[in-house]
Amino acid sequence: MLRMFCVLLCCAPLLVGCFEACTEADCTDSVTITFENLDSVQGLSMQLTLADGSHLDIQCPALSSSPEWRCQGNSVLLWKTPRYLDLTVSAPSGSYSGRITPKYEKLYPNGPDCAPMCGVATVSVPLQ
Repeated sequence: MLRMFCVLLCCAPLLVGCFEACTEADCTDSVTITFENLDSVQGLSMQLTLADGSHLDIQCPALSSSPEWRCQGNSVLLWKTPRYLDLTVSAPSGSYSGRITPKYEKLYPNGPDCAPMCGVATVSVPLQ
């Protein structure tokens, strides 16, 4: 017993750093829709149909948000990770209608061996 204690005591310094604690950082699944040729989303109107069949109507004054989305800069941020989005966009500098398919990256804010894992993507939409 004493021998086992001495072995553990001698080897303990070698184990330091082998077990790293996870931090408590959080993240949220999201897709950012950025609009080309647009300085601000002010005045933008967007209708979305997500892959699950749900619909969102988004109107962007200078800065606005809901529990599902936020308008900021030249982008709209959705707190969802749909496989694809069918969208119709109308803005002062142009419009767009079509399907976009985000490519999500896995984000591990606390390291690859720690939860949570979030899917994040950015897509660029050309306004014509």
